[in-house]
Amino acid sequence: MSDNRQLQKISTSWGDIVVQMRDGKVSSCTLPYVDDTPTEPFTISTTEKNAIEFFVCDTFRGRSSGVPPIAELQGSSFQNMVWLLLSKIPSGETKSYREIAEALGKPLAYRAVANACGKNPAPLFIPCHRVIGSDGKLHGFSAGTAWKRMLLDIEGKKGI
Repeated sequence: MSDNRQLQKISTSWGDIVVQMRDGKVSSCTLPYVDDTPTEPFTISTTEKNAIEFFVCDTFRGRSSGVPPIAELQGSSFQNMVWLLLSKIPSGETKSYREIAEALGKPLAYRAVANACGKNPAPLFIPCHRVIGSDGKLHGFSAGTAWKRMLLDIEGKKGI
C-alpha cells in the first residue's frame, strides 16, 4: 500500500498554516504560535483552489463547511477518545475540560483531557478551541490563546 503524503501551506498575516495530508486525508495541521496580543489583525491569503483551502477559509469566515476526512491519528487510546468527542462539539458551543472527562466516564481526568487537547495534531479540523475551563475562561491553546479567542469569536462565543 502506498503512502501518499502532501503538504499544504496557507499564508496568513500571523504566519503559515501548514496542513499535512496522507492518502487524501488530513493527518496534521500546524498553526504558527501567536502570543495573546498579536500585533497584526488576522488576514488570510489563498486562492481557495482545493477542499482544504475552502475549509480553512470557511472556518475563518464563520461558515460551517464539511470537515475534510481525517487520517487515523497517532495518539494514545485516551487521546483518540478525547479527539473523537472534540469533533462532535458543534460550532458555536463550548464544553469544559471537566465535561469532556465526565463524558468519558473519567470525571477526575480533566487535566488529562487538557493534555490531549494540547496534543491535538489537527486543531482546525478537530476543534479543541471549543474546550474551555470550568470557570468559563480560556485556558491554553497549542498555538497561543489568540487563535482560540479568535476562533470562538468567529463562532459567536464572544466575551470568553
